[in-house]
Amino acid sequence: MSMAGRELVKKILSHEEAERLPRDIWTVPYIGMFRQDEMDSFLKMYPRDFTWPSGLRYGNSRYSGGNPYRKGKYTDEFGCEWQVMEDGIAGEVKNPIIKTQADLDDYKLPWEMLDEMDWNNQR
Repeated sequence: MSMAGRELVKKILSHEEAERLPRDIWTVPYIGMFRQDEMDSFLKMYPRDFTWPSGLRYGNSRYSGGNPYRKGKYTDEFGCEWQVMEDGIAGEVKNPIIKTQADLDDYKLPWEMLDEMDWNNQR
């Protein structure tokens, strides 16, 4: 994340006025969905404002079902049930784990996902 992106995110999280909303572009690891040269050109014009620490570990005891990038259903690491209608397209949450404010009281975040993250080495 550029310094400009970092400052933009901080402003928004602090409920301060900013020139625009922070942006990120999500891609799925699905071969053939885009050409790398086009993606590189796009990101040069519209760089990401977020970074992710390396070592982010997906998959835990809550995860079940299929591949999140292939047609079908699965439950993610947070416990939400998803439906993917077409290969390579992000699915839709069909059964969120938190449906009401009261659901927050007993919900436990998947903290184990953070165990192996390297916060100093961001991508």
